[in-house]
Amino acid sequence: MSSAVPSRRLGVLLCGLSAIAFALLGPFGIPAFATGASVNTVIGWRFLLAAAVVWVVVAVSRRPLGRGRALWQPLLMGAVLYATQSGLYFLALQRLTVGLTSLLLYTMPVMVVLVSLATGRERANVRVLAALTLAVGGVGLTLLGPGVGAVSGLGVLFGLGSAVVYTVYFFGMDTLPDRTDRVSATALICTGAAAAHIVVGNLRGVFDWRPPGDLMIWVVAMAGVSTVLAMMLLLTGIRGAGASRASVVSCLEPITAVTLGASLFADPFGPVQWLGTAGVVAAVVLLALRSGPSAAVVAEPESMVVR
Repeated sequence: MSSAVPSRRLGVLLCGLSAIAFALLGPFGIPAFATGASVNTVIGWRFLLAAAVVWVVVAVSRRPLGRGRALWQPLLMGAVLYATQSGLYFLALQRLTVGLTSLLLYTMPVMVVLVSLATGRERANVRVLAALTLAVGGVGLTLLGPGVGAVSGLGVLFGLGSAVVYTVYFFGMDTLPDRTDRVSATALICTGAAAAHIVVGNLRGVFDWRPPGDLMIWVVAMAGVSTVLAMMLLLTGIRGAGASRASVVSCLEPITAVTLGASLFADPFGPVQWLGTAGVVAAVVLLALRSGPSAAVVAEPESMVVR
């Protein structure tokens, strides 16, 4: 990656493209699972390919690998937290629409604030309370509004569970040593997540070491576009846009996911569901624009550059 810092306008553009690339994860996942592949196979190959590419970047750019906790903590977080989060996300995707799955995951910033309030890292104020109300009301409208039909309760649990694990993961990334290189940490996270799904898949007898070509087309797209490209765009763009702007621009992710789901997969999103989506997005914008200790955790997507 170039060491040049992009302009603010270019940084915002790159962060927006990153959000769109991340949002394509669901549309790529739907046809991948339509081949009959297991969750372990899809995620294992996705992160195995992504890890290979990021390790090349680490080697070419001579990024420091780190020692001690800077080495084993990202690897362990990838194998335990990120592997679990991604597994729950795709289990939800198999039961819910693309837009709703993305929207449930996007409640993570709200959960970060709830944890911060509970632990005394942040005090409640009008902006925070308004954001929480918008987020809860938005999800409620999306789930319960007319036109969506029957919603899988298990799918919702998987989706919210994914957001909960992602919240724990964010706080874990916030505890990495200051000397930790973010690109090398991402390579370790991808490696840990790939290893976890490959091992678990083999123990369950569901991991496919010789996946069919129609599956690998979508897995390569997930690894290349929604993991490596999205990550690199965010890492570069955030340097010009700044953490708070990048966090606001990232709201393009659920909007894009909802739009793609409605247009490509005929997801039942009517006016009420769009209103609910707007509520969640508005909540994240409010949280990103506030100040305070936990704001840094929510507003710094550079702390976690993989979805």
